[in-house]
Amino acid sequence: MILLPYQYGLIKINESNPSCSIWWTGNVSEMIIIDNFKTVKPLYIASLCYWHFVYSLYVGIGGVVIERLAATYFIKDYEQKSRKYIPIILIGTSHLFSIPFALQAIEYQISFAIVLGLIVVLMVFLFITYFVVLRINQQIVNSYTLSERFQVIENLRALVIIRKFVILFVVYKLLACILFFLLVFKYITYYAGFLNHILESVIYMCPMCFSVGIMNCADSWNREFWSFLPSIFTRKNVVYDARPNKKIDATDMYFEQLANSWQ
Repeated sequence: MILLPYQYGLIKINESNPSCSIWWTGNVSEMIIIDNFKTVKPLYIASLCYWHFVYSLYVGIGGVVIERLAATYFIKDYEQKSRKYIPIILIGTSHLFSIPFALQAIEYQISFAIVLGLIVVLMVFLFITYFVVLRINQQIVNSYTLSERFQVIENLRALVIIRKFVILFVVYKLLACILFFLLVFKYITYYAGFLNHILESVIYMCPMCFSVGIMNCADSWNREFWSFLPSIFTRKNVVYDARPNKKIDATDMYFEQLANSWQ
């Protein structure tokens, strides 16, 4: 809401640049000259919050993967023992990354290519970390006791959900990056205003789209999600097979280990 008056020229920065809707430019002649910083303080603060939000979207997906890495490392007592420092470190690291980059992006202290390069490196690192954690959990699932094995299975279920979430994240961000490149490098100038609205809508609606996507990643969440929607949006009743999974029968495993312990 703070940025809209500047974008549409309702609040003028100066006479030569009545509106402010440029995402990024390396051309000095296209940059907006600010005569008095006090007149653009609301714009500066709103832009800082905006880019902090954008960078936090990229760092946030990393926090989910790192949290599963911590769950794998503390596999024996992760659910029983409280470790509040893990979310504190993850949230703090997210802000330590996003706030400085937002400041440097606004004040043009770091180039656009460096920011994109660091984001690509971060995404590659997270993908590698995800597959390493998934592989470790698949290998250790049969090397623990019954109670510990349940935690490993929960890790695997969470990693499957995260995989769907990562795919959704990549597709969503790929759409945003395509629109961003079209605007920044001016491949389409006639529909620039329309593309600008679409890009802003894609960025602002990211949490809502991800929330709906996560609800459809797990079958139980999916059923609960559709059950709370109005009848016009609900789907037909689906019969689910509630028979026990013969591949991993927890009851048989329990009594087998109990019998072995008395021998």
